[in-house]
Amino acid sequence: YDGISKILEEALAGGRADYIIDEGSAETVETLLKKLRYSHSGVIVYGGRRKTVVIKGLDASRAKIGVSDLRVRLEESLGILLGDPVFVPVGSRFDVTVSTRRKYTAKQYSSSVAATEIKGKSICGDNVCGFCTHRDYYYSLLSDGMGTGKEAALTSRIAGMFLEKMLSAGNRPETSVRLLNSFMSERDGSARHECSVTADLLEFDLITGQFSIFKSGASPTYIKRGNNCFKLRSNTLPLGILDKPDIERIRFDAQPGDRIVMVSDGVTQNREELAWLQSMLINDFDADGQKMAKKITDRAKAEGSEDDITAVIIEIEEN
Repeated sequence: YDGISKILEEALAGGRADYIIDEGSAETVETLLKKLRYSHSGVIVYGGRRKTVVIKGLDASRAKIGVSDLRVRLEESLGILLGDPVFVPVGSRFDVTVSTRRKYTAKQYSSSVAATEIKGKSICGDNVCGFCTHRDYYYSLLSDGMGTGKEAALTSRIAGMFLEKMLSAGNRPETSVRLLNSFMSERDGSARHECSVTADLLEFDLITGQFSIFKSGASPTYIKRGNNCFKLRSNTLPLGILDKPDIERIRFDAQPGDRIVMVSDGVTQNREELAWLQSMLINDFDADGQKMAKKITDRAKAEGSEDDITAVIIEIEEN
């Protein structure tokens, strides 16, 4: 009940933020239209990270520039990227609506090697998913079911499907992970089911460029930026062990060209330092994301790892 009430509370807060009036930006647009000699009857700007500009009764007959160039001038004045405007005729004039568009794109590549083979079929206990939401967030999730084989695979896939549904619906990561943990740590009488999974969840704001990484028992994440490599790690427990989830959130701002590398513990083998991986990311990084992911899993296998092995590469580019 606590989790559901939190979801409703966050949904209401998010709805209010999407429609809050931005009087300062409206004044900026008014000043620009006056300068460009556009006749209009009013301006409304609303929203937080995703803004919408509505210009009522626009008449461009005496304007200095054409309507096709107006979007660019609005972007310059407001300091945001805007999509194509929508025109609705109102008599001899138009109502124009234009909204924030995404500044960044994210592409994901992954490679996995299963530790278990049953009847000639590989069964990997790691699960990877990546998706965009209608709120302009990109999510990448690497979940690792404890152990190997069917049970590990089932646990990690259920966790992945649950979080994808929750996040796609617009719910916040912290609340989604807390709710997942409550399901996984349910008691049946006095006995606790053996059902735990690590969660390495990345949230990327495609508008602002801010990253948030949520870790529960997950291996370090590596950031490849130019010739440098940074490691982000946390000391947390997997989901399903504690009644309250052990989650750590790490924030940083992205730069175009960043490569985010997520790995399961089959790669790190629970070592604090992994010299070969850091050396590979700095000195032998392949520009092809799919090839790079496979290069990591192949090397981890050659290093003697007997666990499920997964590497995920997320490429960040500016639109």
